[in-house]
Amino acid sequence: MSMDFNSFLELFPGRVDRQLLNDLRQEREIWWEKGDGPKYRKVLDSLPEHKAKFNVIDDVVTLEGEPIDLLESAKGLSFWRKGPFNLFGTEIESEWRSDYKWNRLKDALPDLEEKTILDIGCNNGYFMFRMLEQNPTAVLGIDPVIYVKSQFDMINHFVKAQNMRVEMFGVEHITAFEHSFDVIFSMGILYHHRSPLQQLFDMRMALRPGGTLVLETIGIPGDEEVAITPDENYAGMKNIWLLPTLPMLIKWLERNKFIDIKVISTEWGGTSEQRKTSWSSGMSYEDFLDPNDHTKTVEGFPAPMRFILTASKK
Repeated sequence: MSMDFNSFLELFPGRVDRQLLNDLRQEREIWWEKGDGPKYRKVLDSLPEHKAKFNVIDDVVTLEGEPIDLLESAKGLSFWRKGPFNLFGTEIESEWRSDYKWNRLKDALPDLEEKTILDIGCNNGYFMFRMLEQNPTAVLGIDPVIYVKSQFDMINHFVKAQNMRVEMFGVEHITAFEHSFDVIFSMGILYHHRSPLQQLFDMRMALRPGGTLVLETIGIPGDEEVAITPDENYAGMKNIWLLPTLPMLIKWLERNKFIDIKVISTEWGGTSEQRKTSWSSGMSYEDFLDPNDHTKTVEGFPAPMRFILTASKK
């Protein structure tokens, strides 16, 4: 029997606004009745009970056991942005090689054993399943997108990890937690919202004293403390608000009273790390670069850098 939501919340210390979170869950239940929600529910309800062994093999999150055909089910849950996965022999070649990012940051992570963890914008939970290898106490992933929750729920149907779940909450809802997490992952989220500084403030408040923020975000080249705001689109994306240089990003963290700030990486794989596959949505990173100059986006802005930093709460 799976752990109910309120029992799961008991795993997190600090102040947790259970009423707000339960109201949100109830409110968003209606999402399963709209659009593609019924289709995703049908896929999840039709999954067989099947004995599985969870493993990570060559960075592929893998379900081992007697082979079963999950191709149609997995394809029925929309496109897959994060991965890779292998589900009883069904190989999911996601748009992002998320293992590349994980391998850049894993040696800089604190020990995750018996820790409480929040993954903001968790998508289908690829990184959460990588965290599971270290036996954390609890991992909460939040992402207000029904198909990515469906993908996580399909995988966890077989893994049956009681200490992990994905809820369709947004970054604005982390204020429901205070002093609750040992580690917060925020990867690929900061630039999608109007107020990155408010996000950083809220994340610090949600961390326990001594807790760690793992921050990965898009930025622009430069040695000055500046940020740009695109007019409309940036690399084909409409919801981009502020893109800082690395010095400006560090300043944002300092202003929000983070300490022990460390730069882990300023590199990424570009078109080898994010690319079109038979599991993706049709267009990918390369389509949004200047075809004659890959140092620029199609809009003429500097092509994105990706910064990974860690920072601590005093």
